[in-house]
Amino acid sequence: MNDVLAVQPRSDRRIELKFLIEPELADRLREWARDRLDIDPHTERSGANRDSYRISTLYLDTAELDLFHRCGEVGISKHRVRRYGEGSEIWLETKRKRKVVVKKRRVAIRPADWQRVPWSPNGRQSRVESWTESSPNSVSPIAAALTDSAIAHSTESAVSVESQTSPTPLPWPGDWFEARVSRRRLAPAAMIHYRRFARIGTAEDDAFRLTIDHDLRGQLCDQWRLPKWSAAAAPLSTDHELLELKFTRTMPTVFNDLLHHFPLVATGFSKYRTCMNHFLEF
Repeated sequence: MNDVLAVQPRSDRRIELKFLIEPELADRLREWARDRLDIDPHTERSGANRDSYRISTLYLDTAELDLFHRCGEVGISKHRVRRYGEGSEIWLETKRKRKVVVKKRRVAIRPADWQRVPWSPNGRQSRVESWTESSPNSVSPIAAALTDSAIAHSTESAVSVESQTSPTPLPWPGDWFEARVSRRRLAPAAMIHYRRFARIGTAEDDAFRLTIDHDLRGQLCDQWRLPKWSAAAAPLSTDHELLELKFTRTMPTVFNDLLHHFPLVATGFSKYRTCMNHFLEF
């Protein structure tokens, strides 16, 4: 990878429309999109799952699960760490949605940068006992604070990396993300995986995307682990796939055509809340 990675986070504002669709309709929409849109650069070009790619995301939440419960400032903004396939870039991002308008801020870092800062539990209080009482059969309930050994390991890694850097190290591109994590007292809550079919296009210099997500899997996670596909993740109970239409301002003509030929009803859907509902009872 290039030694110089962009150190300034990128901010985007766009409109996102979500539709839960049955697998048979999802297959028809894939064929429709292949004929009209360009392939997404992340797409795998060979193998049994060509024409799609994996996404693995570590979601963060508070000890009180404010994101899950939509409480306060945390409840309206997702903070997550994402990797596309087996890519070497790790994306730190925040996402806030109001109705159909999404504001996202993200930056790519190297795996080595992940070890550079000793991610802190920030005094979070464990709720393992209360979760276990409410959901005695759930597997691996979230430990809401990092263990002493995990903190020590993270600190040692940070010191080790720092000692190998030059006297004038490159700026840490994730400082803004780290500050938000600390201020909101966030820590890992769940690791979510899925496959994505994606097509892209442009209209009047505006980029737009069509995505269809399927094979949704998840697991509770209390460790600051780099996102990576895991066969151990449990399939999440959903009989549908998720279609998303994403554009900047005006809906592209090609999306208008799609909605004309395939009458669909927009809906809300949260992968994170679906995962948490699968494992925990409230």
